Amino acid sequence: KRSFVFIRRYFRDRNYEIAIVPYYDSIGIYPDMYISWFSGADKRIAYDECVNEEMHDYFMGVHDLYFNRRCCHKEGKHEVESQLNLLEFMGNKVGDSSLELWSTDDDKMAVDNLFSHYNVDERKTGIVVVLSSSSRTKDWPVDKYIDVCKKIEKVYDVNFFVVGAGKIAKQDAMQFKSSVINAYDFVDKTTLRQTSELIKRADVYFGGDTGPLHIAAVWGLQGVALYKNAKTSLRSPRSDERFAPWQSKIQIIQPEENLPGCEYDCGKDYHCINQISADRVFLVIKEICAGYIRGD
Repeated sequence: KRSFVFIRRYFRDRNYEIAIVPYYDSIGIYPDMYISWFSGADKRIAYDECVNEEMHDYFMGVHDLYFNRRCCHKEGKHEVESQLNLLEFMGNKVGDSSLELWSTDDDKMAVDNLFSHYNVDERKTGIVVVLSSSSRTKDWPVDKYIDVCKKIEKVYDVNFFVVGAGKIAKQDAMQFKSSVINAYDFVDKTTLRQTSELIKRADVYFGGDTGPLHIAAVWGLQGVALYKNAKTSLRSPRSDERFAPWQSKIQIIQPEENLPGCEYDCGKDYHCINQISADRVFLVIKEICAGYIRGD
């Protein structure tokens, strides 16, 4: 009913030819499925439900009734590849698989003003720090971030740019900034595009499995991304494969093994990921900073 009301309110006077629902393994796509149907599009394109056993068991053919163009590619691939496969299924030729981002002159000016206001010395190596994600199960303890960054600033001339949004991110940033000398708290101070522009001006990413990681990957930053599940995790597809930074130099660090009870996926706050030691992460970031020359 809500999908139908939404369509009547916003799409009534529009004439759509194509509706695309790009998920290939999510059972929570009912709203998207309904909206594509109610849009009246002649071509309604999606992955076939049979590409995923859980999807097929859940929908039992209902999903496929809503789409008249269904891609049957069954390989579990990176999220970017799944979207490219769908584009090729639609008859497009993908010549460049790299990701792109765009910012406006206003976004650049906003970051200029922000850096000017806080007297940021852009000659220093900039390290983007992302302390919180969408779930505490994916977050590394803030005190470990502090431990690593305090050691880094003793060795190298660096700035730490803490980015993020929301109450939890703000609390983490305040704790971090109170302990790290060269830290700048930019949480809730930038829009998404301005955050992208800010990350573009940095050199190294240090944080969890979250959105700014993928922005940093697009801009070619080096760095470290911390993932909660081990490579031996039984979850399929694993997040470090499907949602790894695309075509990136950013290194993934994860636990050697998931703790008992988390064999398929860690669902506890600061749990499996907490096995990653600060010393292990410090050595990797130290090596990245040692080999970094601004402008290369």
